Amino acid sequence: MGNLKNMFKNKLFTVPLAISSMIFLLSFLAGVYLYDVLLPVIGDEISMDNIEVGTLDILKNNMTVFYVNIGLSIITLGLYGIFANAFNGLTLGIVMGIAHAKFGLKTTLLRIIPHGVLEIPVLIVSTAFGFIVIGLLINLINRRKIDFKRLLKQNVLLIIIMTLFVVVAAVVEGQISMNLR
Repeated sequence: MGNLKNMFKNKLFTVPLAISSMIFLLSFLAGVYLYDVLLPVIGDEISMDNIEVGTLDILKNNMTVFYVNIGLSIITLGLYGIFANAFNGLTLGIVMGIAHAKFGLKTTLLRIIPHGVLEIPVLIVSTAFGFIVIGLLINLINRRKIDFKRLLKQNVLLIIIMTLFVVVAAVVEGQISMNLR
């Protein structure tokens, strides 16, 4: 656990995490304020009863998103992470706004918060890896000493923990969240 604790003291991790978090949060807030533009288009087509997705489907989708976010964020040096966070934050904000208008705050929060407390950090952390690579490159260019072994251990540990979050979130979403009203 010391490795993980030290990670939160390392700017190579905390700055990218803050960047990813801010992009997601600002996009989410934009979605919450823009949902009413889409509400008339949707009409009465949305129902709580027509959502039937199994836990394994949720797990497969979320695991794919998690690892694709990591890979593409690293390959694009964070560019993909910017777009993924903006898209996911905006989408969540719009969905929450529409759900609140159609089904009320209680139902909306019950359907999102139980699994969202695990799933949203996974999205944010997975896109931060591209910014971690940028920080690493900046440190290398500035000839700062980097403990690659420790950095690798911390990031592998983080990926393992986030993978567990994805599994738990999928079970909660498929077995609990979808049944709450």
